[in-house]
Amino acid sequence: MRAHLHDSKDLWSTTLHQTLLCNCIEGEDDESDCAFHFQYMPMRNRIEVPRMLCEARKCKYALELVGFVPWGSDVKTTTPYGKTPTLKNYDKTKTKDLAHEKPIARYLASKLQLFGRDEDERAKIDEVYEQHWSTLRNNGLTHQGENFDMDQLLAITDREIDETPRFQDMRRVNSFSPSQRSLASLRVFDEILLQNQSMYLVGDALSLCDIALFETAYELFREESADFDIGERFNLKYLERFLAHIEDEHPTLREYMKSARRVPRYKRPGYVYINEQVKYWTSFYAT
Repeated sequence: MRAHLHDSKDLWSTTLHQTLLCNCIEGEDDESDCAFHFQYMPMRNRIEVPRMLCEARKCKYALELVGFVPWGSDVKTTTPYGKTPTLKNYDKTKTKDLAHEKPIARYLASKLQLFGRDEDERAKIDEVYEQHWSTLRNNGLTHQGENFDMDQLLAITDREIDETPRFQDMRRVNSFSPSQRSLASLRVFDEILLQNQSMYLVGDALSLCDIALFETAYELFREESADFDIGERFNLKYLERFLAHIEDEHPTLREYMKSARRVPRYKRPGYVYINEQVKYWTSFYAT
């Protein structure tokens, strides 16, 4: 899978159409053993959090990767709204598909007991998840957008840092730089972690919003390169502690983030795949 993507150079040139069976043991090559079947293009973006929910519970799942070429010619018209991702055959009758990342993530979080202990916790988890989606995920446009851009963040000046207000004090339409909006968006979650004092965003157990934030924090602290201490420079010590806590307390997530099961990152605007070294784990099979 990775070899094909790097040979293709960018998302637009991908022609693969294959299914990966994840968290299966050797000899299990039947998709019927999987609890869930995802369908998505060969990129992280809107399928990464649903995958990580399954990885947190070491749940067996199938990931059907559809390259951009076959997506447009064969697959697009078979999905509920001509969009991706899709959770296929998710209902009891195994005949219906569920579309769009957020409904899929909420459904999985509920099924896998990662959505709070009661209605009050669930409402707060949903609130924080929505805050993450609308800022750090730029309403689904990955980590390079109007509200959050890692490249812009890492290039912020000392003066911009000093003049960045709290996110809560920014107007929706404002003249702050992309770097400042990115920093303000991140600091929201540092504040939440400070207030909760449990190493989790809501309550005292791992949930959907933690997994969403962990994915962003991991890319920033572990996959991006900077010639300075990111946590210290941006005053994100609670976010940095959160990242280390999730890695220590939830090893299945830590192992997944380093594994070959992850689709390579790409850089916009060309959607060109980044060739990164990864550690290969045994629970990865292609059919």
